[in-house]
Amino acid sequence: MYSFAQGRHLFLLGLSLALLGGASLGYASPPQPASPKAANSQGIATQEAFQYAVDAQLAAIAKENSTTHRVAWAGDYYFGDGLGENVSLSLAPVSGVAATWQGCLGTYAANKGKVIPQADGSLLLKYERPNDQRGLGFADHVVPVAWGERTYLISEKELPAFASAVNLGDEPREGAQGSFLMRKGDEHHKVYGVPMLPPARQSLIRKVPLEVGVVSANRLRDNHADSFECRYRLKLDHGANDGLAAGMNLLEIGVSAGNRITLEQTTPTRAVGTMSLFGDECTKPDQRPSTKIRFTSGAYRETSSK
Repeated sequence: MYSFAQGRHLFLLGLSLALLGGASLGYASPPQPASPKAANSQGIATQEAFQYAVDAQLAAIAKENSTTHRVAWAGDYYFGDGLGENVSLSLAPVSGVAATWQGCLGTYAANKGKVIPQADGSLLLKYERPNDQRGLGFADHVVPVAWGERTYLISEKELPAFASAVNLGDEPREGAQGSFLMRKGDEHHKVYGVPMLPPARQSLIRKVPLEVGVVSANRLRDNHADSFECRYRLKLDHGANDGLAAGMNLLEIGVSAGNRITLEQTTPTRAVGTMSLFGDECTKPDQRPSTKIRFTSGAYRETSSK
């Protein structure tokens, strides 16, 4: 099942399509709106034409990667849950990038463009169509991350979250499904050592877990919050000096073990993050975060068995 946030995105997608169906095109001499049916047909035809172009670029990428010497980052990548979120990204130096997001209702988004390698080894992905990374869009600045026999493409903004996934044991994953782009088929390949992150981020992979306490916890009063979700803003008693960074996730330990907090900002000695609860958790006093709870960063235990 996809997340609540993704469910909202799909609702907005449906709303957009509905609005497209009700749109009209203007003509001069005299002004005369086209029928909703004609406007909808034109919109669908435009979308289909672009989807064909994406498919053609996918074929060109596959051909280039199979017939020429392939750079290390070229290939096909995937992340998702196997249901409502299935994101695929294919890259080649000359043919560029093609991306699709597919789910229970079909194809939610597709885009294509150019790959622009950067001096630091990262890749800028310049898409032809507007790209909403916070909605139904794709990462546009990624870092190839080698880990043993695997290759990941991590959004530059998600490097701290990826480090947390390693520390907390979510990566290396054993199946294809996961939260980060990984080369297709690499779930069958071994990892060894640690992921090769950019030097400034390498220390986020921890060897020793950090236990973190809560200084204060306050419920957020969101105007547009879901009725089944409540959010808390927590101030923590450790910060950047202890290896914490915005974007990292920490895991609650103790009574409500399993809840996670996402860090939003850090100072040398403090960190602030947001924690979400769902359903009955919002009404049970013993589930609400307080200064009594504690979190852990986790730590990666190197292995070559996966």
